[in-house]
Amino acid sequence: MYTYCNEILIADSPEVRLFKHGLLCMAVKQASAHDALAGVDGQGSAIILSDTLKGQQICFDVYGVTPNNIFLTVGFQGAFRDRFSHLYLLGNGRRAYSTALRRFISSDSLSPFERGGINSYAFCLNDPVNRTDPTGQWSWHNIKRALLSLITVKEYKGTPLMKHDGITVFSKSGKKSDPNDKLYILGHGIPGLLVGQGNKAYKAPAVIQGLNAKGIVTKNRKIHILACYSAEPTGPEIPSFIDQMAALTGSEVVGYKNRVPVERYEYNGIFHAHKLTSIFMFGGSSKKIRSGQQGR
Repeated sequence: MYTYCNEILIADSPEVRLFKHGLLCMAVKQASAHDALAGVDGQGSAIILSDTLKGQQICFDVYGVTPNNIFLTVGFQGAFRDRFSHLYLLGNGRRAYSTALRRFISSDSLSPFERGGINSYAFCLNDPVNRTDPTGQWSWHNIKRALLSLITVKEYKGTPLMKHDGITVFSKSGKKSDPNDKLYILGHGIPGLLVGQGNKAYKAPAVIQGLNAKGIVTKNRKIHILACYSAEPTGPEIPSFIDQMAALTGSEVVGYKNRVPVERYEYNGIFHAHKLTSIFMFGGSSKKIRSGQQGR
C-alpha cells in the first residue's frame, strides 16, 4: 500500500506523514517513532532527520549514494525510496532508479528519439550535477532553468488537478472546490476552441463538463486560460473561448488575443508554466484580455 500527498508518492505505509513547506520536507511523522525534524539541502535532499540519525548529518553524492547506504524515508532530492528494494520510484512509480547502479532499471519510454535521450537507462543523461530527473522520463537542465528565468515575463505554478490530451488544469493551493483558488487551464488554442495534443478541439461546454466530472468547481471562480487565441472570436457571431467560459460559469475569465508562448514543466508534483517574453512572438504580442465579472 502506498501513500500519496497531492498525487505525489511519499511512502509505502499509511502511517507515514510528511510536513512540507512548498516542495521542501520539514518533518516526518511515523506511528512507530517520534516526530523527526528534517534538514534539507538546496536540491531538497534530506541530509538530516533529528530522531532517525540522532542529529548526525549525512550527505548524498551526485547520484544519490549515501555512506553505509543509510535509509531515509525522504531521500535523494526529496524523492520516495522503497524500503525493500532501496530503489527510488520516480514519477510516482513510473520508473525505478538504483543509486548502486547509477542507472534506471527500466528503459525510458521517451528514448531514444524524444526527450529521454539516446541512452534509455541513463540518469540525468549522466550529468546529475547540472540536471535533475524528477519524473523518470526526461531530465531538466539546471542551466536551462536559469536561462528560462531570464526570459520569463511571469511564472504560474500550482498543483495539477487534471491532465487530459495535453491540457493541464492546475491551481495554486490544489483545491478542486475552493472558488477563491484561481483555476489555470494550459493548452493549445485556436479562435473559439481549446486544442489538445492530438489536435482534437474542445468547445467551452465540453471543457466545463470535463472539469465538473472531476469535481473541479468552475462557477464563480476566476479562470486563467493559458492558450493562444483564447480571447479571439471565431467570427462576428461566435464569441471567443473566454467569452463562452465566462457566460457559462459566471466567472471572470482571462485569455489572450493572439499567441502566447509558454514553457511548461512539472517538478516534485508542482506544475510550472512560464509565460515568456514577446520576443518569441515573431512580431506579435500576447495581449491579455478579461471577460465576465471583474473586480471580484
